[in-house]
Amino acid sequence: FTSHNLLPTHCDNQIYVEHDSTGKLLAICSAHVDDIKIAATEQKLAQIVKELESAFEKVKVERGTFMHCGIQHIQDMTTYNISLDQDKYIAALRCANVTLLKDKKDEELLDASHHNVYMSLLGGVAWVTQTRSDISVYVVNLQRKAKTPNVGDLKRLNKLARYMQRRSNKIRYHQLPGPLMLSVAVDSAFRREEDEGHALCGALFMLCSSDGKNPGGQVNIIDWTCRKQKHVTRSTWASELYAMCDAADVCIYILGFLTEVIHGVFPSAEGLLKLRENNTSGIPIGIATDSCAVFSALKPRDIKIPAEKNTILHLHWLHELVQRSIIKYLCRIDTRDMVADGLNKGCINRQALRELSSQGKWILEHEFKIHTHTSHTDP
Repeated sequence: FTSHNLLPTHCDNQIYVEHDSTGKLLAICSAHVDDIKIAATEQKLAQIVKELESAFEKVKVERGTFMHCGIQHIQDMTTYNISLDQDKYIAALRCANVTLLKDKKDEELLDASHHNVYMSLLGGVAWVTQTRSDISVYVVNLQRKAKTPNVGDLKRLNKLARYMQRRSNKIRYHQLPGPLMLSVAVDSAFRREEDEGHALCGALFMLCSSDGKNPGGQVNIIDWTCRKQKHVTRSTWASELYAMCDAADVCIYILGFLTEVIHGVFPSAEGLLKLRENNTSGIPIGIATDSCAVFSALKPRDIKIPAEKNTILHLHWLHELVQRSIIKYLCRIDTRDMVADGLNKGCINRQALRELSSQGKWILEHEFKIHTHTSHTDP
């Protein structure tokens, strides 16, 4: 690729892009071993295929509908909208046979053979989180039990696999009219467990067609996270604040990638570092939270020291990102509109996550508040 003007991006060196002299994107390619996915002009595509065949052998080219790295791609050749799913892979998953465990209590640990079955099925289910955000929180919970799973854990894993097979879900991508915004819905859950606290954070990163006055609208999902909070947390306040800081950091990383795709690869990583000082990409960042406490703490011009004094530096960092317009706005939304809720809580309905993926729309149905570097506004 590099010998034919395709340059790897700094944020992911397995994704290559090429632009013409005017800065127009000609091609973008991703490489995984011998599987290559390409979006390009017809002329550039023909050139890439020809070069690949001259260097290796005749390549198999699939358009419109194809399987890539276990993910089914379907493109409407009229609208160019794309949908992704792993339905074939999910259908092939085999639930564990628990017949020999019927007389055992759920709290009893699995024997070695059933432990191996648990790990195998868990790996298969975890692979599906590439396209199924609605199961992420359950997978994280089951992965926590991977070292010493019990009978109940295996039954719950079977139940999750059957749920996936029973309920298909696709991620759909649409052409978004401008202006565009990088929006993230971030949420965190904190629960005290015996002598320690367990905090789980979830975030949905989306490219939105937005005027900057509303974090919702027509969206394309870029990525999502569902994982244990890496910071030491002692309260819901701290876990929400740390989750927002982590989400802001990932947003800047994604912004660097999008900038290189749209405008061309920076000559050095210094160009990406400058995005942390001044967002000149043309794509504003918006962060939405349902934490009224954190949102209120970030509104004043002068940050007050919180009860948990060790979090003051994190507050200052987020506040500074807003003041320098690296983050366009912070938004406090109603919990009922927080789609990331399903990424850290297993007891709530998954419909909002499923509809966001399949329809590409995030509609705020309740009151929200926005804070920018110049004002604080209610809709």
